[in-house]
Amino acid sequence: MTNVARLYDRMLWAASRWKEYEGRRWKETNPIGETQSQRRKGCGRSSSSLRLISFGEAGQSDECLRLSREGAPPGRIRPFAQKLPMALPLDFGLLESGGKFQDLCFYLARKQFPNAVPVAHGSWDGGRDILMFSGNMGDIVWQCKFTRQSISKLKPKVAQSLGALDPSRRISKWILCLSVDASGDFHDWLRKKISAEFPFIASWELWDKQSLLKRLEENQEVLEVFFYPVWKALESRFRTEELELVRYELERDCGWSQPDPTSMQFAQGIDAMSDLVFDLVVRNRGTLQSLLHSIRVEVFDVHRHLRGLPGADLLRSQHTYVISLRDRKPGSWIERLEPPLTINAGSHQRFSLQFSDIGYAWTGYVRITLVYGDKQMALPCIFLSA
Repeated sequence: MTNVARLYDRMLWAASRWKEYEGRRWKETNPIGETQSQRRKGCGRSSSSLRLISFGEAGQSDECLRLSREGAPPGRIRPFAQKLPMALPLDFGLLESGGKFQDLCFYLARKQFPNAVPVAHGSWDGGRDILMFSGNMGDIVWQCKFTRQSISKLKPKVAQSLGALDPSRRISKWILCLSVDASGDFHDWLRKKISAEFPFIASWELWDKQSLLKRLEENQEVLEVFFYPVWKALESRFRTEELELVRYELERDCGWSQPDPTSMQFAQGIDAMSDLVFDLVVRNRGTLQSLLHSIRVEVFDVHRHLRGLPGADLLRSQHTYVISLRDRKPGSWIERLEPPLTINAGSHQRFSLQFSDIGYAWTGYVRITLVYGDKQMALPCIFLSA
């Protein structure tokens, strides 16, 4: 029996001993015959659930094992159920292309490294898909590989990208992004490859599927921008007991475009200074009328860019609520809707949001939240390139 299996058996044995101890103690302290389940209904929690202690948890696992062998005194150990984190059930194959996967990796990289910049797609990129200049310390370089096949078939492509790097330019960190999980064999191969043939790479990291999914969970706005239109499981996140989002689409002829209909990224037209207009349909799922009276606006992660001078074209549309973005100023604020929008029970209501005072030469995220009564329903995050 391995040490891990032996330790697991000891923890199970300790849990059973604790359950027996609690049972005896309950009978001694509860002479009226009330059951534990009845008492739990009154206090709202269970006192005899199981926790499997993780290895290296603040150095307490050895102490817990000692107590389990000797018998745990009252108050020393209180095992409880521990839920392990669930991986995001997402397939990067939904992105359908290496270019879009590279865009996703860039958005995630910029969360940790704000000065990272994308390198245009092409065979002449010098083995660099994303780059951050770091002066004398060496650059940080990302290489992105998208595949639906076995990871072993990526080895020649990874080797080719490594070979395209300029050995005269120091690299402080090289990061490989993969759309699939990396195996132990792939880790070993990559480690030997870099250490033997690329001494100018000071350190390296591997962002495989699981690592990227973790980063997506930590940056929900990136998840929504890239996957809301194509991943049906995300729809349930934009639904409350009363309201449900049915449509959230860009209005045509408003001076803005959606280059990729499978992502929530929108770009302002060249030489345009147009307002951004969205067409929305919201359904009332409840039995009572809801009154939509406000909009919460959040603008964040703003990056300003150098561009030419804007034009003077302004879009004006009737039957819309005009929401000011306050000239790209980051922050969160409430915009009142005049008049408020009534959404009858069991019916749909269609309206438009027209974003004005957008400013020029910037990129960033915008999240809109519908406020009705004392409740709220968030809409998918969008990414704007003005």
